Parts: sequence; C-alpha cells; structure tokens
Amino acid sequence: MVRARSPPSPRPAVCSWGATFTVATPRGGTHLYYATPPGVQLRNTAGTLAPHLDTRAEGGYIVAPGTVLPNGGYELVDDTDPPELPAWLVQALTVRPSASLSAPTQRPCTDVGGYVAAAVRGECDKVRHAPTGRHNAVLCRAAYALGQLVGAGVLERTTARAELAAAGWVLLGADCGCTPAEVTRVIDASLAAGARNPRRTTPRTSPTSPGRDAA
Repeated sequence: MVRARSPPSPRPAVCSWGATFTVATPRGGTHLYYATPPGVQLRNTAGTLAPHLDTRAEGGYIVAPGTVLPNGGYELVDDTDPPELPAWLVQALTVRPSASLSAPTQRPCTDVGGYVAAAVRGECDKVRHAPTGRHNAVLCRAAYALGQLVGAGVLERTTARAELAAAGWVLLGADCGCTPAEVTRVIDASLAAGARNPRRTTPRTSPTSPGRDAA
C-alpha cells in the first residue's frame, strides 16, 4: 500500500499510476492499494521514496476504510480491485539481501572497493537534484553511466535499476509531466546502451622507462 501523507505530493503524480483501490484519510492524505507480485518480499518505508510518501507491506499496518476516529473517518474513494504493483516500484521497494549473506560473485562491486558505491550515489544524487526541464537528460546520462559499470561486470543491473528508480521517484513530484512509465523507459533504455559500452575499471599500468628494469 502506498500512502500519501498530508501535505500530499502533487496530485498528478499519484493519479498517473492508474485506477486502484483508494481511500481518503481524515487529514487529506490518500491510501493507494496494490497487489504484491508472487514471490516478492517488499519493505515498509516512511518518506524514503519521496517526502510525505510511505509504503506498507509485510509486517506493516494501515487503518481500514470505514474506520471513524475523533479527527474524522477513512472514506473509500475507489473500490477498483488493486492491480499488481508497478515494476519500477517493485524494484525500489524489494528487500535486498544483507551483504554478509551475499556470495562474492553476486556482489562484484566489492572487488573495486567503494568506487562503484560512490558512483551509484553520485549519479542518483544528480537525478534527485535535476533542474526542471532537464529531468529526462539527467536521468538518461546517469543511467548510461551506471550501465557502463553493469557492462564492466562490477555492478548488478538490478541494483542499478532499483537505485535509479528510487531517485527517479522525486521527478514524479515535480510539475513537469514525468510519469512512472517514462522514468522506467528512460532507465531501461539508457542502462542497456551503457552496458554495450563498458567502462574501464582496472587501473592503468605505468610504462617502464627505457633502459630500466621494472621493480
């Protein structure tokens, strides 16, 4: 369940997700219900995806429609059967395995220390702070750069896609017409393009001076 707390994020960003089971809260918030895809474990979040946006999954709880509290009631707005959670949100909310439980072959980025982690943080920060009018270009460039690391075998595609999707959530709260479908399309296309042009991640060796043996 996705919960927009008051003050809610701009209405167009929420409504663009399509019809689903919807509940209005007493304080002006909105609860949007979605079905969890089979075999997927989602996490609960509070303001992680964007300000005033929370999610509830396994282990979380919500107030059901029809409940009346001293400050008002929870009213059913749309009784449409909940569709499956959009793929880009699944990527952003899926519980990730602990690093201590992951085999080295599943976390190749540890082979190059903090370089890859810093690159992911840096590119995602650029997306989150992209100026209005350049959202598409900044997201495209960031996804391409991380795609090059995917192609080099030092970053998992699923990790890159999830981090970019979470950063791209912020773009949906801007008055620019960005939609979840467009954000997902740009990420997937740019990751694929970058992967076809892998980045060099191994250190370059210095040539030996003429007439001098290497140590």
